[in-house]
Amino acid sequence: MKIAISGSHCTGKTTILDDLGGSLDNFEIIEEPYILLEEKGHEFSDSPSEDDFIAQLDYSIELITSSQNNRLFERCPLDFVAYINAINNNSVSLEEYREQILEVMELIDIVIFVPVENPDRIRCPESENPELRKEVDIQLQDLIYEFEGSNEFQVIEVGGSHKERIKQITSFLDSI
Repeated sequence: MKIAISGSHCTGKTTILDDLGGSLDNFEIIEEPYILLEEKGHEFSDSPSEDDFIAQLDYSIELITSSQNNRLFERCPLDFVAYINAINNNSVSLEEYREQILEVMELIDIVIFVPVENPDRIRCPESENPELRKEVDIQLQDLIYEFEGSNEFQVIEVGGSHKERIKQITSFLDSI
């Protein structure tokens, strides 16, 4: 089983990932492409650019397609499409990626979507660009539910306190 935890920045994805990784037997955590690319020496611009997100999109695709089962991914390709759309006001066509993304998303069994909640539970400092965070959240929600209809993966949208989110996820996993 391959599970992706998806959401805009500052929504609690890493905390969920760490907790799930510790509680699911035989699952390996795959950190987000940004961190893994940085560890490989990739230099990202100070302000996120389209090229930075395309590099992460490409690496996300590579990670998912080359991995075995029982993996927990922090982010999936749709996250990076949402960021690219958000920073470019939907003015960039990613049509050349559509088929590839569809194929990769078919390899994922479950997408755990962690939205920005209202009221917001996690403060996003100004330095983390809260406006971008909100726009990515809107874009990502649209993409996840659009692609869910074209693929076999299931979506669980979680909300509430961290404890409530983990309970929602474990209940969902126990039911399948």
